[in-house]
Amino acid sequence: TTAIQEGTWTIPPTHPPSGFTVAPSSGTGSGGVFSATFPDAAGFTGANPAWAQILFATSATGAANFCLVHYDAGGNGLWLYGDNNFFVGPITPGTDSGTLQNRSCVVNTAATTVTHSGGNLKVNLVVGFKPVLSGAQNVYLHSLDATGYDSGFQVSGAWTVTSTPAVISLSPAAGSGASQKFTAVYYHPSGAQALQWGQLLVAVAANGGGQTYCLVHYDRTGNGMWLYSDTLEYFLGPITPGTSSSLLQSSGCSIDTLNSSETLTLSNYFLNWNVQFNAKPGFSGTKNV
Repeated sequence: TTAIQEGTWTIPPTHPPSGFTVAPSSGTGSGGVFSATFPDAAGFTGANPAWAQILFATSATGAANFCLVHYDAGGNGLWLYGDNNFFVGPITPGTDSGTLQNRSCVVNTAATTVTHSGGNLKVNLVVGFKPVLSGAQNVYLHSLDATGYDSGFQVSGAWTVTSTPAVISLSPAAGSGASQKFTAVYYHPSGAQALQWGQLLVAVAANGGGQTYCLVHYDRTGNGMWLYSDTLEYFLGPITPGTSSSLLQSSGCSIDTLNSSETLTLSNYFLNWNVQFNAKPGFSGTKNV
């Protein structure tokens, strides 16, 4: 007899997802950007994983205080395990919301991003920790793939939580050009109202390196921007962000205050400062920010 093909059938992988990574894998601070990667199960090409979780705790079970963030891939929603013993959410990544916070942490949903490409689900989680979650914590990753396999919580990193204010991120982190709007995100575990000021320095070194530099200062309590004048040797300002002014100029740069701004996230824990920086002729070459 001759075999006749009547159909096809796909056998899913027979092992749970694994190979999780988080960056940074270790560190210290009251918050940061944690890039967690969840590989798709080998041989599976569907919408995988179905969900992913990031847990900051001393133990995967039984920790007194913890921060557990859940991402539902199907609904593209972020959730946080709340103080009332159930998840709150969902909030779409990139949407500003004050919903995802509990006694241990707060999620900056506006700055959190999620991508799924190249066989990996990547969650760039922007989170701040509150004083109750202090000391050494493990970073656990956990996912359920679309075939129904559960990875369980896997230790993927470690983080020591402090109660000090933190510089969370700078965007863009790299690039080139004479004009750029930089967005700096700051966090304070007692709320952004506890931040007094923030600074942004464009220079070859933190001490200036003996070369021309551009040092911008933002006074949160007075809502004023200042620029250090290297020729006059004092700060010029203050100018309210969003106000047109030509005052903030030094030998290396000028600040477009009209197109600069500051906002608090709806959680009131993160300060977003947008600085429109313009380099002057001669202020060229590779700089640190």
